[in-house]
Amino acid sequence: MNDLILHPMGECDTAALVPVAGPVAVDTFGGRIHVEWDSQAAVTLLGQLPFFTEFLQVSGMSAVVSEDSVRRNFGKLDETAGVQWLQDHLGYCVAPVPVHRSETACVGQQLLFLG
Repeated sequence: MNDLILHPMGECDTAALVPVAGPVAVDTFGGRIHVEWDSQAAVTLLGQLPFFTEFLQVSGMSAVVSEDSVRRNFGKLDETAGVQWLQDHLGYCVAPVPVHRSETACVGQQLLFLG
């Protein structure tokens, strides 16, 4: 238990990000779009949303549903079966992930690491 690390060193040092000249192609659920930064604007219309949408698509998420839709459909489930399903999925999402100390070099999340 002495190998328990509660606060890993953090993210690796990386070079500063350099803006890309011209539009960037981003794949979204509605198809490919091109995003171009306006360096003169204080706020952009879409911000990081196109990139987050691409992340959801790449990570395997095939659809987005509204909170109302989720609530309505959970209301149709048998309570015992619904609670079991929810506990299984929540447990999977928040269960600690043991990682060997040598694998924590570039991990930027504050997870519980076991060495």
